[in-house]
Amino acid sequence: MIKAKLMQKLKPYRLSTDAIPERHASQQAEDLLRRIERYLVKHNMADSSFGMFSCHNSHVVSRLREGGDIKTGTAVKIELFLKQDRQ
Repeated sequence: MIKAKLMQKLKPYRLSTDAIPERHASQQAEDLLRRIERYLVKHNMADSSFGMFSCHNSHVVSRLREGGDIKTGTAVKIELFLKQDRQ
């Protein structure tokens, strides 16, 4: 149930979707990147390590930094990983 709610919330991460305004999608991606950056500083972790631990993709953080898009499923995995840190 939590995953379904996150999927609804994270739909804007799919930047290639025409139905979603690009400004809103990029804002969501920037917000996610800010939270990832805080996590990296807090845990003194390399971005590639974060990618491997969170979604098994060592390039996801660099892709976000370069303004690239990520799939909704990847964003959900990252959100769940970040949420575990808060508990």
